Amino acid sequence: MDFLTPNSLYLCIDQGGHASRAIIFNHNGEMISSAYCEVETEHPAKHYVELNAYEVIESINNSIKQVLENIGDKKQNIVSAGLATQRSNIVCWNKKTGEALSPVISWQDRRNT
Repeated sequence: MDFLTPNSLYLCIDQGGHASRAIIFNHNGEMISSAYCEVETEHPAKHYVELNAYEVIESINNSIKQVLENIGDKKQNIVSAGLATQRSNIVCWNKKTGEALSPVISWQDRRNT
C-alpha cells in the first residue's frame, strides 16, 4: 500500500467501562499521543449497571479531539482508525431523531439473573 509511509499515523479508540481513550501510534507502533476521558458508571438499582449514552459519545469525541490537538498538523498523516468497545453493552437510538431511547446497559448488569 503506497499510502503507508514512515509518517503514517494510526488512531486507536478504546471505549471501556469507566472511560474512553484515544491513542495515536506511529508506523513503528510507538505511542505518539494519548487522551483519557472518564465516564461515570451508574447503579440505579441493585444489580443494575448503566452508563449515560450521551456521556459515552462525549467522552469518545473529547478523547479524539484531545489527541488530534496534541499532534497538530500531523493529524493529516492519520491513515486509519480502529475502535474497540467493551463486550456486549447495548443502547437503542431513535433513527430519526438521534436520541438515545435508554441508558447504555452494561455487560456487567445482572438484573436478568
